[in-house]
Amino acid sequence: MNALPKLAEPAASDFDNGDRPILNGASDHRPSRRVFLHGVAALGLFSSLFSGMAGISWASVEELFNRIRGRLMSNPELPSESERGLSGLPEGGAAISLETALNSRCTSDKDGDPKVFHWGMFDLIKRLRQEDIRHIVESAMLPNITGKGADILVSGNELTFRVEGASRGFNRDRLMVESGMQQQAVCLACAALGAGMVFHGMGTEGTKTSDGHIATVRMEIDAMQPSYGGSFWTTDAPGDPWLKGNLPEPDRKGRRPLLNVLSGLNPIHSGHKPVTDESLGQVLWAARGRTPHLYKSRHWGLTIPTAQGEQKISGVFLLRGHGLFEYINHAKGKPTHATEHLRELPAEVNRKIRHELNADGCLVVFARNEEFARAFWETGYQLLNAALQAAALGLSYRAILLDEAQRALVESAGIRTPVAAIALQ
Repeated sequence: MNALPKLAEPAASDFDNGDRPILNGASDHRPSRRVFLHGVAALGLFSSLFSGMAGISWASVEELFNRIRGRLMSNPELPSESERGLSGLPEGGAAISLETALNSRCTSDKDGDPKVFHWGMFDLIKRLRQEDIRHIVESAMLPNITGKGADILVSGNELTFRVEGASRGFNRDRLMVESGMQQQAVCLACAALGAGMVFHGMGTEGTKTSDGHIATVRMEIDAMQPSYGGSFWTTDAPGDPWLKGNLPEPDRKGRRPLLNVLSGLNPIHSGHKPVTDESLGQVLWAARGRTPHLYKSRHWGLTIPTAQGEQKISGVFLLRGHGLFEYINHAKGKPTHATEHLRELPAEVNRKIRHELNADGCLVVFARNEEFARAFWETGYQLLNAALQAAALGLSYRAILLDEAQRALVESAGIRTPVAAIALQ
């Protein structure tokens, strides 16, 4: 691995842990008098209203309770690095399937409670060996799509994701998508191998380094505690409140190990299985489906990380037959797994898109909803997940970073600001 370059002053954290900085030593923090009084007042309000809350779900009550509890919690005292023992990765990670890794993916923190902030919990008394960190990174290396640099620098247990410097515009957009794919590959390798991870944001656009690159995010990797009833992995679906959608329930068990699928991933794959309702729904779930972990006590668990839990940074659309659909993972205040029909496409528009993108079967399109680079990273997370799932199912696919002409063509179908797509044959 390369040595870590000197970075420019990072922008304020905007990523998954942006409003709760990671602690680097012992803390004697205690809730302030104002926070304490606010918490007491909220608890009093909660108690007075409880008798009139018959129509509110228990999940909502639990979320409110945990948010109040999080305000009153003291941060745990952290041992110094020299006091932490070494820990190897848990056994069995190499055999964990893609689907189980996607379902078990979560971000970790150091508060020791999965229901307050991030679901995952770092192990405060043990740390990963350096060879295990390198194994995670090497397991997550992807083939280059753009033909330009998107790499990872390792310093201790901190990773810095970089792309070649480029001015704002189409070429930089593509590099940011590729960096997102690389970030997600490491996230999934951590999920399969039973390691904890958390992002340290470098701004919504990344940060320029002294050597002319753009550092997109930093990531901390370390030993973690089991997050799912004594296990590092789960095949459970999200519990109450789950809203059954119009797609077949996704398979969270799978068969092919995540690490095997990752190591053989290519932008174009020739498979032998047809696209069915089940396999199409599985690809959509892999791209942006709901998982059982909580975020700040909310049922916001996803197969991808999101910046500060935001749900609308990007979107997933589907062209199937003559119809345009949007993938829906949350409706009526509940997680779900469904598509919503938006419109029928004019025959000529449909024909041109399918011909240009070589999409005889279905076309899954990933679109951004904001201008910031983080929207392109999130698009990359979804594109990688969809390609991995299609490969694991034996589908033929082509992963596409849309060029400017292709973007305009897809926009003619009614999808605003498309960025990437995967054509399923």
